[in-house]
Amino acid sequence: MNSFIFDSIRDSETAILGDYYYFVNDNGLITFKTKMPNELLHYRYIKFVIGKTIYITDLYGNFVLISKEDKLENDLKQLFPYENEVKASIVTEENDYNFYENSKDTKTGLYGVKDNRQNTIIPNKYKNPLYELGVYDENKVYFYAKDNETNKCGVIDINENIIIPFMYDEIHWFNLGKSIPVSYNGKYGVIDINNNVLVPFKYQWIMGFLDYDDPNICCFAENFDNKWGIINRQGKEIEIDLENVKELDESTFLDYKKERK
Repeated sequence: MNSFIFDSIRDSETAILGDYYYFVNDNGLITFKTKMPNELLHYRYIKFVIGKTIYITDLYGNFVLISKEDKLENDLKQLFPYENEVKASIVTEENDYNFYENSKDTKTGLYGVKDNRQNTIIPNKYKNPLYELGVYDENKVYFYAKDNETNKCGVIDINENIIIPFMYDEIHWFNLGKSIPVSYNGKYGVIDINNNVLVPFKYQWIMGFLDYDDPNICCFAENFDNKWGIINRQGKEIEIDLENVKELDESTFLDYKKERK
């Protein structure tokens, strides 16, 4: 078995090899495959359309919904009730929280940060935009920034203390500071908020981990042979076994539709 065999990836759950889409769970297990055109929906559900019928499966290829275009919106509300609650919460409560955005001095062209009340948080002195990162640990707020002289990337806090040194080519997918894909000298690896290396710098690209507590959580990575594989937060490359992977083809969908009648 090999660890890097996929031609490309579509998203954090879907790899492509030849004509097949392969779906992968958090632990790097291939859950099912299909040649059928599909779309990843919220909460890792997958949408398939055959004729006028819409099928929704979970990440394991189990059918959870069959619908029509004119009924799909209402059916999805039943499938994703939590999302509607979240949207309502955002509308009513967003003004109760601070959020931060870039500010640019039109005269100097330099960037800083303001909060949602237009208070200056970081003065306009950076040549590149700063971006708030998803780290909320004891009300700490961190920002992605670039050094004005070297153009290297690092992380600072709200008081401009350097959290991660300005030494990286790129920093991606911050994920609460537990696992941060970064590029160093043209190679990607993964560090934590303390700049400890979790995954060695040996990849052309790393997708990023969706979970930040499980050491065995997996994600896609690309090697320098332009092949994609699966790694975990400990840097282990997962061997990929495609034998006996469940396949969903058109007959699978049609049989399921018949059973529902």
